[in-house]
Amino acid sequence: MLNTILIALLIATVFAWVSRMCGGGKPKLPWGLDQWIYALPHGALGYAVNPWLIPLSYFVAFFGKRTGHGQWFDLGTSAPHNEGTGKKPEKLDFIVRFFMGKDNGSFKRDMVGMTVSGLAIALGSVLTLAFTGHFLMAALVALGGAMKGLMYAVGQYLEGVFGLKYNEWGEILTGFVDSFAVSLCTLLLLGAF
Repeated sequence: MLNTILIALLIATVFAWVSRMCGGGKPKLPWGLDQWIYALPHGALGYAVNPWLIPLSYFVAFFGKRTGHGQWFDLGTSAPHNEGTGKKPEKLDFIVRFFMGKDNGSFKRDMVGMTVSGLAIALGSVLTLAFTGHFLMAALVALGGAMKGLMYAVGQYLEGVFGLKYNEWGEILTGFVDSFAVSLCTLLLLGAF
């Protein structure tokens, strides 16, 4: 079991940097290739459960990553994206608006937005696991996705460490947590190590 955890930690470390690449870190890949790469652990999880479920886990993670979170990642430290400001709301803001109302730029609303964004990435893998009876693993992957806002909040405290900004830390930590949960479940399902 220890070997499985260590390998999942190694995979998560690699994909933490891939997550940073998705946010503009180096090297910047063309055509959104970094987002295609970021979704690979989710595709591997689909394979581990049932190869027919690869498209569900992989493409939902890829498109979830592409929905964006620019409206919320500052966690209430800047002006809201209200109507009339000229700022286009994120693709999933309609969900946040349903629960939280109009964007008022609050910490609470931004945390809900980041949680929705993280869950959008994890949703395909969560459904893949839940549909096949792996409910505890589905909960773990959902938790990994839902922690996106928390990871950006931790990033605010790490600002300046190694010369990284808070959003860069948020990207790295989010990628680490999401990829660790997904990789650990994948390795356990494959019976590896």
